[in-house]
Amino acid sequence: SSSSEWVKIILDKTPFYAESGGQVGDQGWISNHAMKLKVLDTQKEDGQIVHICELESGHLDFSENLTLTVDKAKRNSTTRNHTAVHMLQGVLREKFGDSIQQAGSYVDHERFRFDFTFDRGLTSSEIRMLEIELFNRINTGRSVVVHLKSLDEARQMGAICPFGEKYGDLVRVIDVPEFSMEFCGGCHVNDIFEIGMIKVTSESSISAGVRRIEGVTGRGAFQLFQIENETVDKISRQLKQKGDLVSTVQSLQDNLRAKNKELDKLKQELSLGKMDKMYSDMPKIGELSYLQANFEGLDSKTFRALSDQAIQKIGSGVLVLFNDAGQKVSLICKVSDDWVAKGLDAGKVVSELALIVGGKGGGRKNMAQAGGSEPHKIPQAMQKIPELLKSMLGD
Repeated sequence: SSSSEWVKIILDKTPFYAESGGQVGDQGWISNHAMKLKVLDTQKEDGQIVHICELESGHLDFSENLTLTVDKAKRNSTTRNHTAVHMLQGVLREKFGDSIQQAGSYVDHERFRFDFTFDRGLTSSEIRMLEIELFNRINTGRSVVVHLKSLDEARQMGAICPFGEKYGDLVRVIDVPEFSMEFCGGCHVNDIFEIGMIKVTSESSISAGVRRIEGVTGRGAFQLFQIENETVDKISRQLKQKGDLVSTVQSLQDNLRAKNKELDKLKQELSLGKMDKMYSDMPKIGELSYLQANFEGLDSKTFRALSDQAIQKIGSGVLVLFNDAGQKVSLICKVSDDWVAKGLDAGKVVSELALIVGGKGGGRKNMAQAGGSEPHKIPQAMQKIPELLKSMLGD
């Protein structure tokens, strides 16, 4: 078999844990003198434990005894995340009531996910409160007790039964004393202090009335703390600011807004200056004066304000203005009332020109606007304006 082929192996006994109850299957190695198999996943199929393997070296040969090695580091991390989910459910029910039911969970060696019924999102201070509560309890330490009981006995003990699980005559109950008691076939820590800490990384809605909490524990939580700490350090150095980063960033944003306002005003004044030059030598078609111009990088408010001022200044006539915003183009056409009466239609002008600059739009006879995606075709559109106006006037 080539090294990329997968084989499924079933053994008479195995230390490998098969995926169930939201906990991923173990990974590790199966080997003897003839071969080394990497176990990528362990699953249950028809009640049997199936090792999904890739041949790393040698050839398949089961005539000799096998050495089975579970990837302990991954198993331990997965285990911490699994017990963390039980604890999280315990604290959620304690703080927000027993109406909180598990609606699904997933744990692997890097993170955990817990879905539960609740009719609103948790606030950031509620999430902090959960983390503090969990941290305090984990660090007090508490042995995790595993009971094997009949289904009835387990229910009488008050164990929570996760939805959709199938149980035999005997069930396994995972008991974190005074804290959480659940049916569970998965692997758990011996003592909760092994979890170290629990950090919630996100809380969101996945469907009506169901929330999802994702998080990390132990080493994963510590690494997250280090990454975020380093990020804050870098930002502090960048801003040459030790203390209150939040207010520094706030004042930077305020500054930026003020500067942008000034910039828009300057752009508007410059553009108006450009317009003043144009008013003095506006081209004509017969009696009709028309103004056409192309601006660069104006924001839409400034662009509209310009067109308002321009039509007032012209008094009688037509204006067609373009605004080249890099990736996009916008255009406005305005027609004074006397020329609307003589048959000019801003809506028609705009819908024709928009086609050239890769967009569409239209509007009323006295005012129309459009957007397009091909600013480089503005000159081509501008060339078309005189003939468009001519054809409307019937000249």
